[in-house]
Amino acid sequence: MTYLLVSSFVFVDANLRLYLTGFFSGYWWYQGGLVFMSTQPVVNI
Repeated sequence: MTYLLVSSFVFVDANLRLYLTGFFSGYWWYQGGLVFMSTQPVVNI
């Protein structure tokens, strides 16, 4: 019973870390895309 509890916690923790990492990397990609899009007209001119 204890083993199941611990393994489920580890599983949830791993998923949460993957989710947070994906969220933050996606957020940074989104920010970079906004910056790129906002500077694009200036670069073209």
